Amino acid sequence: MPSLILTGHPCTGKTTFAHLLAARALRHSSNIITHVIHIRESTSCPDQTKAQCYSNSHTEKTTRAALKSEFDRAVMSKSTKDGGGGGGGGGGGGTNNKEG
Repeated sequence: MPSLILTGHPCTGKTTFAHLLAARALRHSSNIITHVIHIRESTSCPDQTKAQCYSNSHTEKTTRAALKSEFDRAVMSKSTKDGGGGGGGGGGGGTNNKEG
């Protein structure tokens, strides 16, 4: 499954770019991309702010593990629906894009 991980400094436009890229990919005439999943801290760690997710090395490790698990679940779910076997892993990214 194609995946894109966006990383960078805060407030550099990653989220805006991810939304624009997703919208453009979904509108493309080839219809190759049929859905986009955004994986972000607010869905992986809903009880914490982004600042709390990265406040120390332990919470950062926990946050990154939660992001990777969410990515793995999304890949596995998509592979199962498509009739493929298994899924892949990623470095805490997103299926088609990741916001950070």
